[in-house]
Amino acid sequence: MKFTLRLADGREIAASISEIASLTIDQPAALPAPTPAPEPVPAPAPVAPGLTAAEFLPALLACKGGEELTVRPGEVIPGYTVRDRIWKEPVTIIGRGAAFERPHYWGCEGIRHIGGTFFSPAEHEGVGGGGYALWLRDCRNTHVVGALVIDAVKGLIIGSCEEKSRTELTWAASGACVLPTTASGTSRPCRRPAR
Repeated sequence: MKFTLRLADGREIAASISEIASLTIDQPAALPAPTPAPEPVPAPAPVAPGLTAAEFLPALLACKGGEELTVRPGEVIPGYTVRDRIWKEPVTIIGRGAAFERPHYWGCEGIRHIGGTFFSPAEHEGVGGGGYALWLRDCRNTHVVGALVIDAVKGLIIGSCEEKSRTELTWAASGACVLPTTASGTSRPCRRPAR
């Protein structure tokens, strides 16, 4: 009995089992070993976009108007005062995921602060300006929206700000309260409830 064999080059041959057993098959030349893939270079860890705590205040003070400053989530901006800065085209501070310790805007115009958490550490509680999480004094066209106030005796002090200014804050259960002040800057007392 003969079998038909089809070879790789397309030829066909007829052979019996004994003839097939005596055939020698040319082995193809050995292929070179594959070159190993290069080791992958690890990608740098992703860095959240935005300003660090050290970069925030210098960037804010350098603004000419119309800029948008995004603070990197997780940053804690230490207490600061910005005084007598007027931005005809408002500067927008995006603070979602960041925390701001006792910012004080005095005599400023054109601030839009969106998101973030305002707080006042216990060591700043006391009389006068102590214990506030956010203080807006003599400000115009200033908006604070979508922010959280936590752990402060005085959550927000608004002193002599014109009506175009607006705040929409969420209050944490920390005893924080709003203290509207008179034009002279005096405020009503507010006490933190016992915990």
